[in-house]
Amino acid sequence: MGSFSNWYLSIRQTRFLGHAIRWALPGVMIGLMAGCQTADDCGGGSCGGVCSEPEVLTLAPDRHRIGIFFRDCDECPQMVVVPAGSFQMGDLLEPQMGGDDERPAHAVTLTQAFAIGRYEVTFEEWNSCVADGGCRGYRPDENGWGPRRRPVIEMSWDDAQAYVAWLTCKTGRQYRLPSETEWEYAARAGTMMPFSFEGELSSEKANYDARIVWNGSKPGTYLAQTMPVDRYDTHANAFGLSAVHGNVAEWTQDCYTKDYRGHLGDGAAREDAECEYRTLRGGSWDDGPWSLRSAWRHPVAPWERHNFVGFRVARRLDR
Repeated sequence: MGSFSNWYLSIRQTRFLGHAIRWALPGVMIGLMAGCQTADDCGGGSCGGVCSEPEVLTLAPDRHRIGIFFRDCDECPQMVVVPAGSFQMGDLLEPQMGGDDERPAHAVTLTQAFAIGRYEVTFEEWNSCVADGGCRGYRPDENGWGPRRRPVIEMSWDDAQAYVAWLTCKTGRQYRLPSETEWEYAARAGTMMPFSFEGELSSEKANYDARIVWNGSKPGTYLAQTMPVDRYDTHANAFGLSAVHGNVAEWTQDCYTKDYRGHLGDGAAREDAECEYRTLRGGSWDDGPWSLRSAWRHPVAPWERHNFVGFRVARRLDR
């Protein structure tokens, strides 16, 4: 299986190249700079002057319960609270079928609950950022598929950073991309199998290239485009997240590492002063089943944009 994994990773990298050419405790006074030093750091907009002229607000503690959906503003993504917990991260299959970068499998403990997007960020949500003077005014190509609650595409890691900076400035809550660990924990939702839904993978449960079969599954439909983010709600995982497998591959905060050796297992994103690549998770509409597995990970330069790449957001909970 190792040779197959290496071959698949090589093919997938070729496809990517082809597409490319300080927050205080709650209830106290909190400065809303959120790390922004200029308006551009805040997604290109002033967010009501928050970044250029720091305001100080009193934020009430979060009282959102585990599994409850909520929004911090009308234009904000719908979020769900994920509980603290422990899990096994990486290639859990026997025999191992994942790439070398999914090993060694290791135990991780997340000591704090956090919130993560129920869905991938949509065109509607991205356009709200642009209309508010944020996100550097960038309007990505819809690829002729139309926005209609579809995940925003042609997103670089840098674009995603602009969006979470705008959300942070707008709401006063610390939005960010999920770490790889948070992403896999939320995607698995207590499962140890390749996918977080019950039964076999099929094109009724996820958007991917279903012409390619997985572990005896039947061939399905290849839609060759994204689908609305709520299309697969009936197959959401136990935490309530939809489409963690397929539709668009999702950016995480982490610098890509070639394997998990030395991984601390505490849920924090891995950062490096010389971070050449960031990490995608979840697979896309243009991928086969292997890339949709909860353990799959892939390196991409933070400036690259592709029509199969988007993101979902996370944020800390102020207790």
